[in-house]
Amino acid sequence: MTCFSRETGSADILYPIFCRATIIDMGLFAGTVLRGTFFFLFTMAAFHAGAASPCADSVLRFQTADGVRFGMWGKRTGTAPAPVLFILASTIDETLGSGYFRQCGTRLSKENGWLCVSLDLPFHGELHTENGQNNLAEWAAAARRKEDFVASNNARMRSVLDYLVRHGYANDTLVFACGTSRGGYLALQFAAYDQRVKAVAAFAPVTKLTALREFEGMTEEGLLPSFRLNKQLDKLAGRHCWLVIGDRDARVNTDDAVQFARNLSARIAERKEGGSVELNVMPEPRGHTTPPGAADKAVEWFRRQAPDHLPRWDSTARPDIYYSRVELFRSLPHSGKDIVLLGNSITFWGDWNMLLASPRIKNRGIPGDNTFGVLERINEVTEGKPAKVFLLIGINDLAKNIPDSVIVRNYKQIIAQIEKGSPGTKIYFQTLLPTQNILNKRSPIYNNNDRIRKINASIRELGALNKRVVIVDLYPHFADAGGRLKREYTWDGVHLNLAGYKRWAAILEAEKILK
Repeated sequence: MTCFSRETGSADILYPIFCRATIIDMGLFAGTVLRGTFFFLFTMAAFHAGAASPCADSVLRFQTADGVRFGMWGKRTGTAPAPVLFILASTIDETLGSGYFRQCGTRLSKENGWLCVSLDLPFHGELHTENGQNNLAEWAAAARRKEDFVASNNARMRSVLDYLVRHGYANDTLVFACGTSRGGYLALQFAAYDQRVKAVAAFAPVTKLTALREFEGMTEEGLLPSFRLNKQLDKLAGRHCWLVIGDRDARVNTDDAVQFARNLSARIAERKEGGSVELNVMPEPRGHTTPPGAADKAVEWFRRQAPDHLPRWDSTARPDIYYSRVELFRSLPHSGKDIVLLGNSITFWGDWNMLLASPRIKNRGIPGDNTFGVLERINEVTEGKPAKVFLLIGINDLAKNIPDSVIVRNYKQIIAQIEKGSPGTKIYFQTLLPTQNILNKRSPIYNNNDRIRKINASIRELGALNKRVVIVDLYPHFADAGGRLKREYTWDGVHLNLAGYKRWAAILEAEKILK
């Protein structure tokens, strides 16, 4: 559904103009990812305070007092001003209607309540001229005739941002932008133009217009020199920038993106204004497109730029079967010869007595459990004074947005509680398994491999600092070349199949730590 809003005086009046499906799955131009201190996602989910929110996949259209039309996508949560992500790629509908062009905006909107906003790029959509040229050829022609389409686009975006702030949609301290290909170029330009932009991400971005075939042969013609991103380095030096590009992008030129990031990094170091730049060059044999996994990396990067606006997490939440399982565990016999496997559903679903051929194995996995749940029930384990405890816990913490520092703190407390309650128990801490989003789920549990690697590094450090803790490094045995859970070991991308459990059991047996 597409709707239109016109600003009249101090009130907004919604005028439904037409309804149509805006589900577009385009391969218009594969976009390399530019990540940075510029967060412009042109997908906006604008909602009236107190008005009903649209469905998650609808695009709402609005218009500012000076005639700038823009779109919003997503679902606003609450009535407080929200973080806004400008998304730039093509037209409003092609950008907000495409999961590819929304990039990290889809998850940031659905999981974190960010507003996704977009508008037509210069010479796209309603701004297109009828002269038969493609959009980028129009850019080149405009540069020759000294028409500053970059400045006009910046002014239009500022008008939209002013509208969002004035009407209480956007928190002006949490303004971000992102864009794909040509959209990445304009997102960077806007971040340099409007200091309210806190961070910007660019996917397979154009960083040098003359690298495009539409600008072939042009060097100093018209306004082209003023359009160079390198002229914006001083302004971008105070922003946080994230870029991603494939290693074989001939359309926008991988080397140009790398050189731009280097130039920006040098300027940041020189000016010392608190900016940063992160460049991701990722394997991508298809050429000009966003490499797999780039959007999820951008999600985590953006979240780090706004840590205070992450979803709240609840340390007291427990799965429905938690207390009944703990009660069952307490009723079972305990022995000082027990080998306890302590964890969540990944541990729970293993038939460990069969896999390890030992009656000493005690399965203490609870589906959905996290580090807080293990801390709450650890005394049930220590009261039995088991010989050994094998821990695998933490993936559900990531899914519930519990900060890494809290997870590691809980790990240390679990270890301390075992050492205090059962000093003779040997502790084996297992690294988290990777995941793979083979079912295309949006849940964070399927899209946290970067955090998993960081948590695993912390687990290994625990073993280095405490000689009583033995680290069983499961992760490398289950990760493929891209750092994802190997498909042959899983049925859903998180939980293991029989082959996965057999591999896990073989690792434990090979370490000779079950005796």
